Amino acid sequence: MARMRGLNEAANNFSDPRHMDAWDHAMNWKIEGVSARGVLAEQYAWAIPSPDALAAIADFARDCGIIEVGAGTGYWAALLRDLGVDVLAYDAFPPGREGVTNPYRHRQSYVPVHHWEDQRASVALEMERTRALMLCWPCYSEDWAWRTLRAYLDVGGQRVIYIGEGEWGCNATEAFFATLRTRFKTPIYAPIPSWPGIHDGVELYERKRR
Repeated sequence: MARMRGLNEAANNFSDPRHMDAWDHAMNWKIEGVSARGVLAEQYAWAIPSPDALAAIADFARDCGIIEVGAGTGYWAALLRDLGVDVLAYDAFPPGREGVTNPYRHRQSYVPVHHWEDQRASVALEMERTRALMLCWPCYSEDWAWRTLRAYLDVGGQRVIYIGEGEWGCNATEAFFATLRTRFKTPIYAPIPSWPGIHDGVELYERKRR
């Protein structure tokens, strides 16, 4: 993947489980007391992509495209675009947007990240309802991911790509996971490398037929 090769070599190693020496080093790496996870999450993403997980997502959504909400820097979107997937990236705090303070200190984006306005979610999702909805590490205990998922279902959305921890982890809300559990089939699971104490992965959901 050209973008993976083109980014800083050391950071690329952290995002590729084949480079286990660099991966082991990253687990204990600190810069002035700040963990490697925090530094790399600011620059890239909270979840660590792997070639196999990206390939699974690409196979799942290549025919329909993806709308990603909460895209952050757009790093996952950029890697999926490199695999030929049509991805639209949105975030409430797009990096570099004038007048918007990014609470996660994202300073750059790897694809254009459009401003997501919660009050216009249904309009945006109606226009892109044939795309799969992707949510990567939605904030713990905040309900925007659940509201986005409900709006997506309301306009007839069929596929969801969720990247993060499970129902009792540190992402989203109980209502979000209950909606996934009741409205979608058992997901296809794709593992990704995880930081110590983190148990995240990729889950690919298709909506149940009524």
